Amino acid sequence: MNIFALISKGIHFFKQHPLYKGVIAYIFFAMLLYFSINHTFPIMVRYGVLVLFLGVGGSFFKTFLDRFIHLSYWCLYPLSMAFFILSVSLSAGIPLVFYRYSPFIFSLFVSVPFLLRCVVKDSDPNCAPLETGKDDSVPVFRVPVKKMVVAVLISGIVTVLFFFFARTGEHILHPWQVVHPLALWAFAVMTVLVVVVIFSQASLRIAFFLIIVHSLVLHAYLPIVYDSGFGGDRWRHIASERYLLTGEIYEPGLIGEDAISTKKIFSMTIPEVFIAGNKTSYAPQWALTIFFHRVTGISVEDVDQWIVPLLWFWFVPMIMYSIGKVLFQEKRWALLCAFIPSMFFPYQVYGSITIAVGIGQMMFLFIVYFLLQYIHTKNISFAKMSVFLTLLHYFSYILHLFLGGIGVILAGCLGWVYAKKHKAWLYVFCVLCFVLFIILIPLSEYIFGFSTFQFEKLYPQTLVLSAADAFGRLTNIVGYNHYGSYIGEGNFLYEANRLPKSSASFLRWPYWPMILSLIVYGMAGIGWVLALKKKSSRQWKFIALFCGILGASYFISWFLMDGYHTLARRLDLSIALFVGLLFLYGARWIIHRFSFPLLYKERGGGGILTAHNILILFIIGISFVTLSTYASGPILDRVTTDELSAAEYLWAELPSIVSDSNQYCVLANTWPLLAVESVSAREVIGGGFPVYTEYAQPERVKLFEKMSQHPNQKLLERALAVTTAKTCFYMTEYRFINRRVYTETVKLLGAPEKTFGDVLIWRYVSRL
Repeated sequence: MNIFALISKGIHFFKQHPLYKGVIAYIFFAMLLYFSINHTFPIMVRYGVLVLFLGVGGSFFKTFLDRFIHLSYWCLYPLSMAFFILSVSLSAGIPLVFYRYSPFIFSLFVSVPFLLRCVVKDSDPNCAPLETGKDDSVPVFRVPVKKMVVAVLISGIVTVLFFFFARTGEHILHPWQVVHPLALWAFAVMTVLVVVVIFSQASLRIAFFLIIVHSLVLHAYLPIVYDSGFGGDRWRHIASERYLLTGEIYEPGLIGEDAISTKKIFSMTIPEVFIAGNKTSYAPQWALTIFFHRVTGISVEDVDQWIVPLLWFWFVPMIMYSIGKVLFQEKRWALLCAFIPSMFFPYQVYGSITIAVGIGQMMFLFIVYFLLQYIHTKNISFAKMSVFLTLLHYFSYILHLFLGGIGVILAGCLGWVYAKKHKAWLYVFCVLCFVLFIILIPLSEYIFGFSTFQFEKLYPQTLVLSAADAFGRLTNIVGYNHYGSYIGEGNFLYEANRLPKSSASFLRWPYWPMILSLIVYGMAGIGWVLALKKKSSRQWKFIALFCGILGASYFISWFLMDGYHTLARRLDLSIALFVGLLFLYGARWIIHRFSFPLLYKERGGGGILTAHNILILFIIGISFVTLSTYASGPILDRVTTDELSAAEYLWAELPSIVSDSNQYCVLANTWPLLAVESVSAREVIGGGFPVYTEYAQPERVKLFEKMSQHPNQKLLERALAVTTAKTCFYMTEYRFINRRVYTETVKLLGAPEKTFGDVLIWRYVSRL
């Protein structure tokens, strides 16, 4: 009896302890997920486990986030589920970094976020400030809400249908080559209606629902239009994920290797895996893709194509609305914060593809929110959460570890300055920190060998030219053509490229990007100046200073350094975030300044430049800017369905001709070789040719270009010599060769061994 009483007391104590729910959920789901990942359960059971896993995880994290974010249940629960999924990506990526993919170990780490419940007591106080509920000082449009909702849904459906009609696996440089111009007209109608509803008498739920629908349609264009997927990095990641699924260690590793690879840092020898930024940055993406692939049975390609867009379209508006509530007391401006990322090209494109910087940016938005709340409330709990999430970014995209660190210290400096205004040393320390923040990213690129300083560019004349070039790119006065080798960067609002894109006539005027960029950045500049004034809140000073730091870092890296700019080129999302917020701050000030009539008609007392009329102009303006940036790109080459079929054929043939060796030779363009790398699970990288920094392959590129102009046996023998292979496949396409080159190639190698649409494949065996 005493034993049972003791057991009963133990169970009662365990139930009262915060460990109870977290540990029970962790053990329960670790077991269920292990059997699901191993495909022990039938497919429908696995889907049920996934729904239960996400549902319970969202509920657990709601209990946690409820202490920090004051939102209605319908908004907080989805936000909590998104936070839970992002946490899963971080925890599940840890074994992939240090060890390898093992279903049992992977299941244990996937369930780790449930243990966060162990540190939250049900009695913990809510530290999130209550909603102010202050009325807006801007006009409200009286509109038929139900009809507006129906119109938004219809225009959204029409837009998506046009995307499906345009779906293609052929070679295109941008989606608007194949999407019907009416799609942009339908999207324009949808955008205007959504912004009007934001400033109408419609309820918060209805307005927010339409913002989410608009975001879904906006980010659907790339996954739908591109049949075999968009971009090149996608195929490298799929190759890595397939390689990990084989159970091999993605080198460098820490556990399970006979010899651990090491590096020297400041005379200290440490395992290389601790500074392998490519592994820690990409591991969350790999883990998330592998998890959903194994549980659902959906192919790795399809999971990769949809996982981030399906998370981004509702998460980003929700967290931006939360940020808007901290920055603006008016509900409508907070709602506009949820919409404003859709106006900027980086958020349009990176929210439509699965890429590591996008996953890192979503978690970084949480850090920004917690820092703003800390500055606003001075509650140390927000600072602790910011520091905690920043440290977690060691296992996420490395850039956001730097950005989180800058944000945490910057918020601390602001607090110290306001708390101790007369300490001279404190001001000196803060200024030094500000300078250090500016050079942190360029200096990191220099240390890691991504870029080198060009000291000759520090001369006054050269600095003026660099500043003029930066201004020209920022405002789109200066454009450039990159012809699909990478996504255009340097403008933050547009796809910075002069190639014609939209087939809609009203968007083809070449001066729209320049005019609209000047207006948007002009209003953001007004917001930046206002934010730095004494009257503005500390939150806005934080936004303005952070934006200034990132802008200066970007300028130093791009215009005073030479190299790959690996970190700076990924700042587009963060700079666009702060520019967008400052744009709203400037726009709000302008609209509120016109809250009284300035110009009157000769008869009657009605004003022309009233807040109402200015607001109408503002709604039309941001709608048109959104449409114009949306139609500006992205311009990027792709892997076609024919190239993917050719890659699958090559991988079926290659193992039979290389026997036990790994000496492969595939002479081809870069993009189909990415498909070969993917289908071979990293067995054939770069066609077997040497790969240098940032995937450079000068030998292969030169040989392929010469074969596309004057094919001869010496070039093929040179390819065999470089790859040390005995047989080489030559793969080209009709768009790379003319009739003369084709005829000469047939004389040299005979008829193509295999053709897939426009893709031609020859096999060459050494004749020497």
